[in-house]
Amino acid sequence: MKLPEKLLHFIWRYKLINQTNLLTTHGESLRILDFGQLNTNAGADLELAKIQIQNRIWIGNIELHVSSLDWKYHHHHLDPRYNSTILHVVWENPENIKIKRLDGT
Repeated sequence: MKLPEKLLHFIWRYKLINQTNLLTTHGESLRILDFGQLNTNAGADLELAKIQIQNRIWIGNIELHVSSLDWKYHHHHLDPRYNSTILHVVWENPENIKIKRLDGT
């Protein structure tokens, strides 16, 4: 049974994740300073989020998906509204897929 994306949103919204020892897919330490606000318009799921990767603080949007493959499946890589996405949170990352924004980052 595939995890519904709504469940992932619920987990994120109510901060039901273990926040100790979070890592990026590159193995960098990650801290969530602000989980962001629900975006009710087109674009990433959450806006005004604040995270820290290593010693750098990022403020921007967060996108949540069950699988990293959904980034391309939903055509986010072709949409400039996702260029301010600072974190792509996924439940599973088959084959260690790397995603890119339209701006190439």
